[in-house]
Amino acid sequence: MIGAIVGDFFFGQGDVGIGQLLRRYANFLEGEKLLSAVILSSLLGVAVFLAFGWLQDKVTGKWYEHGDESI
Repeated sequence: MIGAIVGDFFFGQGDVGIGQLLRRYANFLEGEKLLSAVILSSLLGVAVFLAFGWLQDKVTGKWYEHGDESI
């Protein structure tokens, strides 16, 4: 997620994304909008992380059990 935002920030082609908004708000010193875009991108990153964690548990849960393994 961070890579996509950074890529959009530096190489913004096509539709406006969060990276281009971050650059625009920083250039025009729009602090409130910049802070909201940073918070939005942080929440989006956390949501994607949690979604893939849940998906990993669903996919690999049958093969790998978290348990008490004694060595």
